[in-house]
Amino acid sequence: MLTRRTQYELEKARARAHILEGLTIALNNLDAVIQTIRESPDADVAKERLMKRFKLSELQAQAILDMHCAAWPPSNGQKLKMNINSQTTDCHFEDLLAHPKKILALIQDDCVSSPRNMRRAPYNTSPPRPWKNLSESDLVPDEAVLISLTAQGYIKRVAAASFRSQIKVGKV
Repeated sequence: MLTRRTQYELEKARARAHILEGLTIALNNLDAVIQTIRESPDADVAKERLMKRFKLSELQAQAILDMHCAAWPPSNGQKLKMNINSQTTDCHFEDLLAHPKKILALIQDDCVSSPRNMRRAPYNTSPPRPWKNLSESDLVPDEAVLISLTAQGYIKRVAAASFRSQIKVGKV
């Protein structure tokens, strides 16, 4: 499970890094990107033109189109570059997937630091066996029952909980 979670986190981090690369390209060519978007009749054409002109993927072009104008000032460009440089999680996830012993150590750390109270039972102890001294009457449930006798001599037992009386008046 930890391996699957690590693979998922790695894919998510790679997708985010891919989009950040496209946003960096857009920031480096900000005036040309804005001109391309303004000259396009609609968003689909703008996306295609951005993909052709700047060699972006569809996801990158869509991320550029989805950004608000307030996110384009140069100060945000610096934040974006710092965000790209701090993307070391890819290396961490790849390292974990490449070394199974590190995954086992991480699982062990998770178990030790778990807030749940974990107890380990001794391996060779057998559970107590109360069924050795049972009688036949112990196997019959202690519940209220209704017993009916038919004209042909058949006897039927029904649990009182499952029986409901009829509202209609009938012969007894």
